[in-house]
Amino acid sequence: MVQVVEDIFGIATNPLTKMAQVIRRYTITNSNHMSVGIITLGATIQNIRVPDAFQETADVVLGFDDVAGYLKHQDLKFGCTLGRVAGLVSNGEFILDEHRVIVSKNLDQRHHSDGGFIGFDKVIWDLHLMLVEDIFGIATNPLTKMAQVIRRYTITNSNHMSVGIITLGATIQNIRVPDAFQETADVVLGFDDVAGYLKHQDLKFGCTLGRVAGLVSNGEFILDEHRVIVSKNLDQRHHSDGGFIGFDKVIWDLHLMRADGITLRHVSKAGHEGFPGRLAVMIHFTIDDESRLFIRIEAKSNKTTPVDICNHTYFNLAGHKAGVEGLFEHRFYMEGRKTIETNTTDKGVLPTGRCGSVKNSVYDIRQPAFMGDRLRQFKDMPVPGFHVNYALSKDVTSLDTRYLGRFLHNPTGRYMDIYSNQPALHFSTANQLPKQTHGEDPIMGKKCTRYWQNSGYALQFMGFPDACNQTMFPTIIILPGEKYFNETIYQFCVKEPWKCCATAEELEAMDKDLIRNS
Repeated sequence: MVQVVEDIFGIATNPLTKMAQVIRRYTITNSNHMSVGIITLGATIQNIRVPDAFQETADVVLGFDDVAGYLKHQDLKFGCTLGRVAGLVSNGEFILDEHRVIVSKNLDQRHHSDGGFIGFDKVIWDLHLMLVEDIFGIATNPLTKMAQVIRRYTITNSNHMSVGIITLGATIQNIRVPDAFQETADVVLGFDDVAGYLKHQDLKFGCTLGRVAGLVSNGEFILDEHRVIVSKNLDQRHHSDGGFIGFDKVIWDLHLMRADGITLRHVSKAGHEGFPGRLAVMIHFTIDDESRLFIRIEAKSNKTTPVDICNHTYFNLAGHKAGVEGLFEHRFYMEGRKTIETNTTDKGVLPTGRCGSVKNSVYDIRQPAFMGDRLRQFKDMPVPGFHVNYALSKDVTSLDTRYLGRFLHNPTGRYMDIYSNQPALHFSTANQLPKQTHGEDPIMGKKCTRYWQNSGYALQFMGFPDACNQTMFPTIIILPGEKYFNETIYQFCVKEPWKCCATAEELEAMDKDLIRNS
C-alpha cells in the first residue's frame, strides 16, 4: 500500500511574488518501509528513508530539517530541481532561429548556469495533483465469502478539489469542492465507514450499477434467438440494478494508480446473475486542474451480451449537510426534450417503448428553474419528486461526449456542468429516503448528518431502460470483443460572489447568457 502524508515544512518568501508562502512537504511511503519526502521549495527531495539488510531504516540523502537550512545553502543545491536550463550557457547567450538570445549571467558574471539567479531550485512549486490511499474498512466479499480490506483513494488537485473513491462498489465516497468564498464542503451524500454503505446498500449511495443498470422486464430477453433468463431482484418479477449481487456490491480490484486518479477492475463471470459471457470491466476515475471529474467505464465480453453500467451518486452542491433546504435553493437545467413513457400494470411500472414530449409538463427542465419550485409541484403525486428517464438521443452510433446541463447553488456560488456520451438519463431526487414529515427515522450519514427525502439528486447516464426487450430503443448489446464505453464528466466551478446574490432580473439575464453560451 502507498500512502502520502502532507505536512507544513516551514515558510519562505516567494522570490517571484515577494510574498511569504507556506512550504509543504509530501511524504510518500510504501509497504517496504521506504519513504520519500518532497518539499515545494525548489521541488526538493528532502529525505529518502530505506531499510538495510538488518531492517534498520536510515535517511540516505543529505539535507536539512527546516527551510532556513535550505535557504542558507541554496548555492549548494541540496536535493533541488535545476532549470530552466540546468547546464551551462557559455557567455550567457545563444543563437535561436537566427536571433541572438541573451540570458542571465549568474556564473562569474559571464555565463549562465543552473537556471540563473532565480532558477527552478529557488521558486516555490505548486501541487498539481496528488493521490492518497488509505484503509476505509473491512467487508465480506459477496463472491468469495471472505473478509477483505476496503481501500479508499483520494485524488486532490491544485484548486483544493478532492474526490474519494472506495473499492466497495466502485463508490464515490466524497467530493470536496470550494465555494465562491473559498469554503470547502463535501457535496455528495454518503457514509464515514463501511457499515453505513452495507446497511443502506439498497439506496445505492455513490456506487456503480451493472452489469445492466436499467430494467430487464420479467427478468428475461431474447438474444440470438435464444431466451435468456436473468435474476429477478425487483418484486421477484424483474431484473434491476445488476441483480442480487450487482457491481454495487462487489469489491473492485485496483488496476492502475497514478497522480490524477485510479482505474478499478472487476471481472463478471459468465452466467453471473444469468447474463451470458465473461465481462471484464474497468472504471477510470480521474480529475484535472480544471476541476473536472471524469468517470470512464470500459467493458469487453467474450460473448454477445447486454451491458449498461453507470454511477449512482447523490449530489447536493450546498453541501451534503444542507438537506432539503439546500436542495431547494438549486437552479438547474438539463437537455431533455423527451421522456421515456411508462405504463403502470399489475406487473409494475414498465416502459412502453415510446417517448413523449416534455413540453408544458413538470419534467420540462430545458430552461433554468428552481429545484424547490419544481419539487413542490410533485406534492400530490404518487412519487414526491423527480423519478424520470429522459431520452437524450436515439442515435447510439453517433454519440459523442457533449454538454447536457448545469446545476447551480446560488448562495455558495458552486455549480456543476455535466457532460456525457450516453443516450439516456435517469434523474431522481432521493425520493426513497425517509420522510421527515411522516416521523420516519433519518439515515445517519457522514459526520452524523441526517439524510431525509429530497436531500440530494442522482444523475444516471446510461442506456434506455428495458432496452433488451424494446426493439425501438437503442441497443445495449455488445458483440464479442466489442468495447462498451460510457463517459460522464462533472465540472465543478464557482460564480463570482455578487452573482450569487443577484436580483431576479439579473438572474434572468444570466440564464439567457448561460444557455446562449452553452
